[in-house]
Amino acid sequence: MILDFDSHRKRQSVIIFDGINYKLYTKGADSSILSILDASLEHPYLNETVTQLKLFSTLGYRTLVFGFRYLSH
Repeated sequence: MILDFDSHRKRQSVIIFDGINYKLYTKGADSSILSILDASLEHPYLNETVTQLKLFSTLGYRTLVFGFRYLSH
């Protein structure tokens, strides 16, 4: 299943079934993806990622952030 990109969500997602698990892959604007991170989980690369995103922004680069999670059925 594909959840198309739209300007309100600022992200696009796809749900994949690998025969055992359902997985959700998402790509989108950093503001959209970072705002939905699960605060109860550890994000060991978050500070470094935010630092790099800020650097890329000052250089005028456009960025996409990718996310992944398992879905329960």
